Amino acid sequence: MEQKNNQIETLRAAAIGFVLLSHFPVAGPWFAEASRYVELWSGVDLFFVISGFLITASLTRLRAARADRALWLPELKAFWIRRAFRLLPAAWLWLLIPLLLSLGLGDQPLFAPFGTLLNDALAAALQVANLYWAHCIGSGQWGQLCSQPPIVGPYWSLSLEEQFYLVLPLLMIVLPARRLLALVVLAIVAHALWDRPIFSLAWYVRPDSLLWGVLLALLGQRIARSGLPARLAAVPGRSLLSILLLAALAWLPVNGAEFLAGVSTVAVVALVSALLVWLAACGAGIEPGAFLLWMGSRSYALYLVHYPLYALAQLLLFPTAGSSGPELALYALCTLGMIGLAAEATYRLVEMPLRNYGRGLSMQVSRRSAAQPV
Repeated sequence: MEQKNNQIETLRAAAIGFVLLSHFPVAGPWFAEASRYVELWSGVDLFFVISGFLITASLTRLRAARADRALWLPELKAFWIRRAFRLLPAAWLWLLIPLLLSLGLGDQPLFAPFGTLLNDALAAALQVANLYWAHCIGSGQWGQLCSQPPIVGPYWSLSLEEQFYLVLPLLMIVLPARRLLALVVLAIVAHALWDRPIFSLAWYVRPDSLLWGVLLALLGQRIARSGLPARLAAVPGRSLLSILLLAALAWLPVNGAEFLAGVSTVAVVALVSALLVWLAACGAGIEPGAFLLWMGSRSYALYLVHYPLYALAQLLLFPTAGSSGPELALYALCTLGMIGLAAEATYRLVEMPLRNYGRGLSMQVSRRSAAQPV
């Protein structure tokens, strides 16, 4: 069984909290005022660092077997089986549900027509949604080729992660550890100097947050031997630094360009996210509470369900929800309740059963490999 780090689960909760607030569809005056000071798209980069770190750490057996094809090939298959059953069933379900809803609601301005939503869903199912949205927005076809509102738009980040899951294990097989480490560092430095305007191709294809996670995992044992993680975990008030770094993640997207001459804001967001993950991995992050652990464990399901349910709730329950007052509060309460219930159902009925099934299949593949005579 996987040993979970509860402080990293808390970071997942913070990341999905950023996403839920960032995509909240009814923006009141308070929201417009707040957006002068903070933006929350950085929650996705925090997710990326977490994924890069955990996935690289999970590939230790593959790295150890890289010299023998008879050993690494089954490990590679086992990894991809785990990833497929972990991610794809729930993702495909929440592509299908909006498509079915659009058959009856597609002519409503708060939803999306079936044809454009089908384009979006196909790109997401084929794991190229990041390239698709970059092309669609860059060519001025938002609302024509792709849907507006972007009901399944958040799938762009899932596509980038899936592309990463295909490439990283292959690099770990092909490259010795030192060369892999050098490549990761070089890529991070190069991306720090690359300007990436929001919604550009470079914005949608940004691996540096994922690579920071890889770097943390590759250096993990060396850092642990230094004794630094143990010293950090013993510092009183250690959670305060992570709270300040989360505040910086919200502040940087709006204000970073003024202070980061020549350095990409996205790159600094990735660095701050990496510091948060490193502190959590050392046991020096934010102490978890029950609700944060629930959010963290359901963060993938929350990510999948939130945008379609934001649109559906506004369309069916609060089509004229104002920007302030009790109706807005009721809309937020009902919508977040729907999202929580849908995420819980997805987690219990789809995500966990199929994740466990995939884990069992991958273990069978690994056992067959171990049982083969040398």
